Amino acid sequence: MTMKQLMIAALTAAFVSLPATASAQQGIAILSTGTVVAKNSAVIVAKVVAYVKKINADAGDTVKKGQPLVVLDGAEFAADAALSQGRLDEAVAVEANAGKQYRRMESLMAKGSTTQSALDDAATAHERAKAGVAIAKAALARANAYLGYATLRAPFDGIVEFRKVELGELTAPGQPLMKVTDTVHLRFETSVKESDVNRIAVGDTVNVFVDALGETPVSGTVAHLVPSGDPASHSFTVRIDLAPTKGMKPGMYGKVRWQ
Repeated sequence: MTMKQLMIAALTAAFVSLPATASAQQGIAILSTGTVVAKNSAVIVAKVVAYVKKINADAGDTVKKGQPLVVLDGAEFAADAALSQGRLDEAVAVEANAGKQYRRMESLMAKGSTTQSALDDAATAHERAKAGVAIAKAALARANAYLGYATLRAPFDGIVEFRKVELGELTAPGQPLMKVTDTVHLRFETSVKESDVNRIAVGDTVNVFVDALGETPVSGTVAHLVPSGDPASHSFTVRIDLAPTKGMKPGMYGKVRWQ
């Protein structure tokens, strides 16, 4: 075989082997590290200015959905609600009387015993009375909402992560008082390189190895694949919903192997 034939044969062999090498690379497993995070966490904030009357939970306490965590002095809000209820009762009575007057005027009008102007005035009075009822109902709803703000409740089952309020303290709207974290429904947050992101799809099942739990894997399902990557690290965030596992807590370090 001549030198030219040898060179052609070598180039042909190298070209043919390229697809096989690429296929082999596609089969290499991806290893990425990350952290266990809570799917649900909420900072409990004050919505009104009021003094703290009672604190029912502290950092580390387990709480149930709807459980009162902080109770503010709601005497002023309760008074406003009672006043609004009284005004609604009054508006309902006025509307009922205006309705009777209007119907009476209609009857008289049918007999020719009143004028169209008088009937129109009765109709207008009745409509105003109905509007007064609607306004009173809205005022009562608003007053009851503020009264409800005096009791801050747990939005879901979880653990109090922190408490930043003291008994007798005067709260301000937007002030963080507590944080509740769901420690049962957890997820694993990791990132993968842009060259590997197309090998992962929402719904994929994977095994996550949490260092604190030893060699036993935690079953997980890819829930979110953030569509926009980090331009600095050229990586994409992946969130994996984890099966409830005893001993697993937010903040634990782990890794996942993608096939």
